[in-house]
Amino acid sequence: MNISQEALQQLVSLIKSDSSLSFVRSSGSGGQNVNKVSSKVELRWPIEQSVFVSPAFKNRFRQLYQNQINQLGELILTCQVSRNQSDNVSEVFKKLTKMIKAAMMVPKPRVLTKPTYSAKRKRLTEKNKQGEKKLLRRKPNQ
Repeated sequence: MNISQEALQQLVSLIKSDSSLSFVRSSGSGGQNVNKVSSKVELRWPIEQSVFVSPAFKNRFRQLYQNQINQLGELILTCQVSRNQSDNVSEVFKKLTKMIKAAMMVPKPRVLTKPTYSAKRKRLTEKNKQGEKKLLRRKPNQ
């Protein structure tokens, strides 16, 4: 299912209203600033309670991102790339947009095919060659 960019942005904005952001002190670079400013962003989106997405989408999303969903059914995304809180907020929503876009893509069902006649023959001749090779390795009186 291909989704337009406008529809994707609308869905992300609906999910934004459904999710919660919290700010935590970040680890890493920042010098003295790292101990004073809460620049790390943590997004929590309760997927199970969300009314904006279909059950099929929820199932696909859960399968794709099961490691990032806790036992309460919340998606937890964090970002601490930048020292700036607003940059981290936009980055976490970019991540969420990518994840939603990937979950929207319904995988094409595989069409089962039979092996061709020549493929069957090739497989059998290779099998016979392998068997002959092993026969030659035996001791002569067996």
